[in-house]
Amino acid sequence: MTIQSDAESSAPRRPNLSDQLGKPHVKTGVRRFRWRAVIHARGKLDPSAGHPTVSWHLAECSAPASKEAHCEVGRGLIEFDGNPDGHCRVGETCPRCDEAAAAVEATQAAQEQAEREQVEREQAEREQVEQARRTAAAPPDEPPAAPTEVDEPRPAGA
Repeated sequence: MTIQSDAESSAPRRPNLSDQLGKPHVKTGVRRFRWRAVIHARGKLDPSAGHPTVSWHLAECSAPASKEAHCEVGRGLIEFDGNPDGHCRVGETCPRCDEAAAAVEATQAAQEQAEREQVEREQAEREQVEQARRTAAAPPDEPPAAPTEVDEPRPAGA
């Protein structure tokens, strides 16, 4: 009896890119971002001076210190509290803004679909009510006459 290893008994399989990166094969609901925390220590670190400021950027952010590397929302957040909250430009777009826009579009599409379905239900109900009114307003039909037996003449002597 010969013993085969798994490598010998199964055909070779070329792993796809998602196997190599450890990513799932199916698209999940919400996009996951890789984050970078940038800690801004102003001067010498002193425990009594409070906590250093932390700003959150996407890992793909090319220049965390540059306002130009952030979208309009990120720039506004930087002006407000120094934290762009991941609104960084990656290429020409901001993935956070793109995701928010896609969520808004999906919500609007779902609301429009729900409104169409509601209009269709209301129309069907109106049609049912109108049909019931027409049926109630129509004169009642005469019931069919009961069949009568006709005496047929019987032959004499029967």
